[in-house]
Amino acid sequence: MINDIFYELKHLEDEIKRIISLSPERQVTGFVPPMDIFEKEGKVIIYMDLPGFNAKDIKIESEGRHLKISGIKRIDKTGDKDLNFICIERKFGNFERRIFLGNTPDIEKIEAVLSKGVLKVTIPFVQEQAKKVEVKIKEEE
Repeated sequence: MINDIFYELKHLEDEIKRIISLSPERQVTGFVPPMDIFEKEGKVIIYMDLPGFNAKDIKIESEGRHLKISGIKRIDKTGDKDLNFICIERKFGNFERRIFLGNTPDIEKIEAVLSKGVLKVTIPFVQEQAKKVEVKIKEEE
């Protein structure tokens, strides 16, 4: 229940950042790439649209129960350094997305693949065994 609330708050924050990134002042300085998050067989799977990115320009970090995906897309002048831009509609710059996972990820088994402009991150979770612990009760007189 609490995880759902935090997920919704994070989703709202990401949506606000995405809307802000649409403003004309932000077009060249940064953006928020869209993503989809799924759960399957005890794993979280994230698909993020990153057209024009190379794997070396993307960084994925695990921070406790959060996953941070960041990167930079540089303006490509296609080899001509003397170009003067008249209009820039493609998005360039830095981005950073933080995803609350709810459970502790098994960081050694996180996999990421960039294919045809889509980043797929598969995150398995640590299998926590429920422990049965008897709590001693102190009796006060």
